[in-house]
Amino acid sequence: MVEAICDALENDQNLAVQADTGVGKSIAYLAPTLSALANGKEGPVVLATATLALQRQVLTVDAVAVTDAIKSLTGTRVEAAVLKGWSNYACRYLLEGDPTLGLDEQEELFPDPSSLISADGKTWAKVAKWAAKSRTGDRDDLDVSVPGRLWSKMSVSRRECLGTSCPFYEECFANLARTKAFEADLVVTNHSVLGIAVNSNPEVIPEPSILVIDEAHSLADTVRHQGTVTLTERSLAAVARALRPFSSEAGNNMELAADQFDSALRAAGKGLMRGRGEALGDALVQIGEAARQGRRELRDKEASLAVQLAKSRLDSVLEACEAWERDPAFMITWKTEMDSGEDSLHLAPLRVDDRIAVGLEDVAPTIFASATLELGGTFAPMIQRLGLERSLREYSTIDVGGPFDASKQGILLVPRALPAPGRDGISEEALDLFVDLVEAAGGGTLGLFTSHRAANAAVEALRERTDFEVLAQGEDSISSLVERFREVPDSCLIGSRSLWQGVDVRGRACRLVVMDRIPFARPDDPITQALGEAAEKSGAGGFFESSLIPASLLMAQGAGRLLRSSEDRGVVAVLDQRLLTRSYGKFLLQSMPKFWRTDVPKVASDALRRLADYTDEETDN
Repeated sequence: MVEAICDALENDQNLAVQADTGVGKSIAYLAPTLSALANGKEGPVVLATATLALQRQVLTVDAVAVTDAIKSLTGTRVEAAVLKGWSNYACRYLLEGDPTLGLDEQEELFPDPSSLISADGKTWAKVAKWAAKSRTGDRDDLDVSVPGRLWSKMSVSRRECLGTSCPFYEECFANLARTKAFEADLVVTNHSVLGIAVNSNPEVIPEPSILVIDEAHSLADTVRHQGTVTLTERSLAAVARALRPFSSEAGNNMELAADQFDSALRAAGKGLMRGRGEALGDALVQIGEAARQGRRELRDKEASLAVQLAKSRLDSVLEACEAWERDPAFMITWKTEMDSGEDSLHLAPLRVDDRIAVGLEDVAPTIFASATLELGGTFAPMIQRLGLERSLREYSTIDVGGPFDASKQGILLVPRALPAPGRDGISEEALDLFVDLVEAAGGGTLGLFTSHRAANAAVEALRERTDFEVLAQGEDSISSLVERFREVPDSCLIGSRSLWQGVDVRGRACRLVVMDRIPFARPDDPITQALGEAAEKSGAGGFFESSLIPASLLMAQGAGRLLRSSEDRGVVAVLDQRLLTRSYGKFLLQSMPKFWRTDVPKVASDALRRLADYTDEETDN
């Protein structure tokens, strides 16, 4: 892997690397890229991980080891820094108030902790005390649990930030972190920040000399998510309220446009819009005119939090209007109905491979790394999703394998006798087998379900029929649940989509992984529908592009939760006979680790009992 990366850098090429868990891919891509900097290449190296947790791990563990080694060999210290989104940092302006304002003005703009409910008031006071002493203001460094709704009152987005007009500008946590990152040799960021760079603001990251994207299989979805804009009548009404103190006319015009939008959107059908109604188009025109009028009215206003908030909301509205004006053939447009009864309009880019190629790959040679880049025995699907074919640079691929022997460490059970999954949730037969397998394993089970309904049924069954501790998604934070699962070897962790990736639990704590069914997206999912129809029009298989590839990625990631070290042993059970009976099953199986396979539940149960007995003996000794 290191040799392949060195060759790519020397030849100014892009490289896609598949490296299984246990290879040490973080060290493998950090060593040659940072060595290049130490040997005179002008930086920085920008490294993007999938999540904030992985970002922190790379920065505090892997990068430290590599930079220390380079320092001992070359005498050169490679400086590393983290780069996160603005809202990850506490805002001193919100926490402490504006010293330049009078008391009455402050009361209007800043929440008074004493006016909040007791729990929130105490939390606010703790965070304010922490922020006064903190060197980072980073939410991840905070040892106080803060609900998202409360943190949103303590932080701002980049657009909402007052910038140099803020009395706390010189002490601004987000600005200090950004300044440090832009001066560093290694910048560790995440896919969400890259998504912002690709879609709207390339200046959020420093221009890299080398770009490394870890967990690259998830990049395309993140880029599309970051490129999605949403409009609701409520959000437009909020813009109108924000405008009125500065221009009653602009505020009234926005309110009228919001009413027109609400009526037009209510008349539109739910789900994917294959055509854009005239009434909705007219409403968007009126919204755009009102937003541009509001922008003109605010142009010369003295900087304040209220002005900046109004500008930020107007910019979001204008982004949505611009997305609407793009060629509908290149956009996905759909309507959702929220539980509150409010309608939402969403617009997302249809294709993101060209955005990735132009926005990232063509800036610098790029290393894409993941344990799941080869699907169905080929790199081709991921090459297309990541835009490598559209890049100006040549590219190469390499599968470096891994240190594990999946055929000897794990068993894949696909019970042929189970009924095919239906629309009514998990079948009783599948639920019974799930409980039997958990009992045979003696706990130590990660249950991956495709719906909250199925996950809840599994939790209820385990709690009624077994004595194992059952940890359920939604009852605590994911990180807390995973940590508890790791600490209690015979516990069971049950959840839906959030657990299929990123759970890293080694040893006997995770010896059985169960998937209730193939994780196909809902057939009425607007993005899935749009991608499928676009693929059909281009002559490709719509089902393959829109459903099979995402499902294969999730299954490969889910199965990968079992083997996290060379000592791990266990069973992966997929309670969906379609893996064996449908033609697409072969593609899915080829995308998963090469476990020893069986369709007989007793074979897997007996193996789990032997494993449970063996691990119990080891524990006793």
